[in-house]
Amino acid sequence: MSLGESIRGIIRKFSGGVADEASIKELIKELQRTLISNDVNVKLVLTFSKSLEEKCLVKRQEGFGFKEFVVSTVYEELVKILGEKYTPEIKPKKILLAGLFGSGKTTSAGKLAKYYSSRGLKVLLIPGDVHRPAAFEHLKQISEQI
Repeated sequence: MSLGESIRGIIRKFSGGVADEASIKELIKELQRTLISNDVNVKLVLTFSKSLEEKCLVKRQEGFGFKEFVVSTVYEELVKILGEKYTPEIKPKKILLAGLFGSGKTTSAGKLAKYYSSRGLKVLLIPGDVHRPAAFEHLKQISEQI
């Protein structure tokens, strides 16, 4: 599960329950687990957690329901540490995709190829999976679609 999907799941679970001090602390613990499991720096996660706990439990903004306030505060704090938008540089580069079997490397390679080719770069996809049957065919089909 990706970082975004995990965070959405945590927020959805929080939004469906009761918003009290215990549920906010549980929300923060789950966010900590998710961020750390997605290789976010531990010091950054602790800073994020302290800030989030302070804002959610101490300060309460008027005009919002409590759940909406907590969700918007989580969003604001995540934007502070992760950034609002990422736009990669459009320049020639080499990208190596490595991962476990079935983790979506071939599909991701196709998506990256489409992204960079739509921005004017020439793209070359080289299959490196010599053990999976039809790996070359799979990459060829994705390349032809692009």
